[in-house]
Formats: sequence, C-alpha cells, structure tokens
Amino acid sequence: MEKITIREIAKRSGVSIATVSRAVNPHTSRLVKKTTRKRILDVVKKTGYLPSPVAKRLATGKSTNIVLFVGTRYKSIFYNDYYMKLLSGVMQVIEETHYTLTIRMMKLREADFDLSRVIRGMDTAGCIICDLPGVLQVSMTGLENVKIPVVILNKMARKNGVSFMGCDNFKAAYDAVSHLIALGHTRIAIVKGTYFEKDSIDRFEGYKKSLVDHNIPINDSYVYEGDFSEETGIKAIKEFMTMTERPTAVFAANDEIALGAFMKLNELGLKCPRDVSIIGFDGIDAGRYLVPKLSTMRQPIYEMAQDATRQVVLAMEKNIALGGLKIYDANLVKGGTCDRPPFIMADQEMNAGKA
Repeated sequence: MEKITIREIAKRSGVSIATVSRAVNPHTSRLVKKTTRKRILDVVKKTGYLPSPVAKRLATGKSTNIVLFVGTRYKSIFYNDYYMKLLSGVMQVIEETHYTLTIRMMKLREADFDLSRVIRGMDTAGCIICDLPGVLQVSMTGLENVKIPVVILNKMARKNGVSFMGCDNFKAAYDAVSHLIALGHTRIAIVKGTYFEKDSIDRFEGYKKSLVDHNIPINDSYVYEGDFSEETGIKAIKEFMTMTERPTAVFAANDEIALGAFMKLNELGLKCPRDVSIIGFDGIDAGRYLVPKLSTMRQPIYEMAQDATRQVVLAMEKNIALGGLKIYDANLVKGGTCDRPPFIMADQEMNAGKA
C-alpha cells in the first residue's frame, strides 16, 4: 500500500503543507478556515493519513514526545520491580495527556555519554532522567541549555534550568539502623551497594552516623563491599556467618541485597529474624512475599515518578523554566524480618520459664 504523506494531502486538498499541518493539529486547527479545514480532514479520513510525530515537530516546532532515560544495572528494566514502579508512575500521568513516552537506555559504562547532545538529537518535548549514577563518564554539561524541561530523579544537585528529585538516603539509612539499635542490636553489619553510586555512599554514611550517635563502635569486618544485586546479599551472608562473633543484624543497601541475604540464611539452616535480623531499602513488592515479610525503608518511587512527569508536563504546557531540588523521605515498613537479638531472646525466654 502506498504511504500517504503530508505533501500528498496538501496536493489533494489544494492547500500548502503548512495549512495541512495546522488543520490536523488540535492546538492550531482554529487558525484554519472552517471550510478549508473540513476539506482537508475529509481527504485525511479518506486516505487514512496519520501525521508522524517528527513531521509534526518540523511543521509546528513542537514535539509531543517525553523521553525517559534510565541507566540500569540490570539486563532488563522489565525484570526489576524498582523500574516497574518508576514506569507505572510515569505512564499513569502521561496516559491522561496527549503526550507519548519513549524509553532511552543509558548503557553501563557507556563512554562519553553526552546527555545534552543526545537530547538535542531526539524528537522530544521533555525529559525525565533516572538512575544517573549507574552510568560512568556521563556529561551533564549543557543540560540547562537544551530548551526543553528536564527532571533528574535520584540525584541531589542544583543546576539552573534542571529540576532534581530524590530520596534522603542518609536519613533513611540512619533511621533503619536506629530501628535495629532500638531492638537491642549492637553487632550490625551493612551490605553496601555499588561503591561509586551516590545512593550507596549516602546510605553508608547514614549507617555510620547512627552507630556513632548511639555509641556503638564501627566494626570494619561488618562492612561488606558489594553492588545492588541479589548475589551480593548471598555472598555477604556467607562471609558474615563464618565469623566467630557474627552480626546479629544486617542493613542491606537495597531490597535485592536483602532478598539474597534472606535466601542464603535459609540455605545455611538459619532463620530470620531468630538468628539474624535483616532490613532492606526501597520497598519493592517482592519483599511482601517473603515469610516473614521483609522490613524495609520504602522509597516513594511511584510518587516521585508521578511528580517528575507532572512537572515536565506543566513546564511544557505553561512554557516555564524548571529548577530546584525536591527531597523525599523513605518510610519504615515493619515486616517480620527484624526482632530482638538472639541472646536477648534467649534471656527473656529463660526468665519467662523461671517465672
């Protein structure tokens, strides 16, 4: 079947290409004489013509495409609950508008990834950039000059013309460790995320600060260097459980790590929280299906994605500049994987028996 172009529609309607473009665009159709618009739309209907987004952008100077950049450490974002929540939040807002969504992957360790150059080369009206720390050698130079709304998630920074949104990782980690301390734990280990990522660094600093504030010495042997993967949790527990004075609680830098740690404990014939308490970070759905359910610091991933998308849409509709930093709190979700240390449990059970 012959592809009908805007040039052919213009020829059959006896008008210019610009007039056709204005007539088929809901935002400019009022600028075309009613009889002319009807003639053009009749031809459009008869031929089944569909204007391409790129052609509309060239003709009107405006795009209807929002690009979501994700730098993922996983083989597919569709296998990861964090990214699915992110996508759901973005799509929920976009489906209420006339805008479309494109997902652009930022490959791990992609050399010389110049965001502003990539954005300028795409058909896009606005951008949401997520998980920037997962990409090495990425350049943000010139983002403030791309002339479209840009929001960056999971990065705490300030840059004119760009909005930043993120969770207070330091505070959330501090609260997670403080929760374990309140239960009576003093031998608390941490399984860290990828060493160069700001999220991981801030969570480690929150872990240390909570211990210091509660007069608990930082034990380097309780610090496991890993990445944000399930495999890291498995390896960490394997190492911790060989120690003479093993930790009674583990703060996992994300829920993926916590899931791996939980599984390895079971494999070793140990139980959580009877032998070791575990608390995670993120609040992914998979944690709710453990028995017992995973205790975690829940990030408002879905809500952040919604807010970011609304901000981009509002900036496009109102033609306003973006900027500033919005910080979100993570909330403690108490599951069943955190309890008193084993020795306190044993003492209390013994005292109860004597009574």
